[in-house]
Amino acid sequence: MTSSQKRTSAAPSSPVTSRSFLSRLKSPLSSKSRNYTEFYIQSDDPHRHYAPGDVISGTVIIKIVKPLRITHLVVSLHGYAQVFKNPNAPGDAYKNYSSTVGSGKGSKSGSYFGNGFVSLFEDEVVLCGEGRLSEGIYHFNFELEFPSKGLPSSIDFERGTISYMLTATLTRPTTISPTASCDTKVYLTDTIDIAPVPQLKPRVISLEPISRRTRNKSRKQPVEGAPQTPNGTNPGPPASTLDSGLADDPDGPRSPSASDVSYGSQRSNGNASGTEYGIRSINTVTDGSASQSGARTAPKGKTITATIDVLKGGFLRGDQIPIKITVNHTKHIRSLKGIIITLYRLARVDMHPALPVAPNSKGDKTKSEEYYP
Repeated sequence: MTSSQKRTSAAPSSPVTSRSFLSRLKSPLSSKSRNYTEFYIQSDDPHRHYAPGDVISGTVIIKIVKPLRITHLVVSLHGYAQVFKNPNAPGDAYKNYSSTVGSGKGSKSGSYFGNGFVSLFEDEVVLCGEGRLSEGIYHFNFELEFPSKGLPSSIDFERGTISYMLTATLTRPTTISPTASCDTKVYLTDTIDIAPVPQLKPRVISLEPISRRTRNKSRKQPVEGAPQTPNGTNPGPPASTLDSGLADDPDGPRSPSASDVSYGSQRSNGNASGTEYGIRSINTVTDGSASQSGARTAPKGKTITATIDVLKGGFLRGDQIPIKITVNHTKHIRSLKGIIITLYRLARVDMHPALPVAPNSKGDKTKSEEYYP
């Protein structure tokens, strides 16, 4: 009887053991419950482009599902600029400096951290101090102000970015993951006065023809007093009669995008004058007159010129650029492609700026940059 009683008493305990065993297997795979489910920043005017000195306002919203003890809750407004050696690099590389930039550790001025990353400024405000947050939805209003000067406009392109962020940081009295943060991007447009910008001078591109008859006659006429040379070798023409070809443009680089219309010369149909057109010079003329190239002059009235004139000196975002193009040709021309005008951005990247590198963490020291990724 004793043994039977032991057996009957042990029978109902087996499902409990199996359930506890399954719960142990399931617990590592199940998601851990969090004290809060929502934590984000809501700007009062998310689509606005701010100017230097403007005040940005918004709300930090956090939804608490379990009581949560916090050390403090801060929101910061900061800006940074970052350039990349290779185009199309990830735009969130600023998170590598999250321990210093936008970390909620006080207001800071701009500093350079190396590897093409620079912090422009940082300002913060404390929303909540040390305490305990019960269940519920909390709204913390804030107002932050942009510096009045010294800030570039927001821009994102293939070689870098200039960005401004709102970052909220929640700090808890724990050793494992003590901070949690969320951010949102805001946009700033610098105030630029384009009135003092002078109007650009016209650029003239000239194409001069080369006369074939003159060139053939000059080859047939022997040079008096020239030394005799063995058969098969001819002395080279004088330096003054060599064609200069394409002359370099001293005013600056041209568009990096290749044009569909090349500068290669072509023979014209119905060449009754016996001339061959080619590019003798491409020069920028600042006084409105075509420049001379070499000692030889082109036949009168045979020079092809194209004048490009920009009617204004400076432009703002959204402005239209008026351009006047005048082409003086020696004959009637027909082109299916017409005239193509390209507007592009010219960016120069300084690989090793002469700036001290600020420490990224507490133990680092200020040093000079030695490499660029």
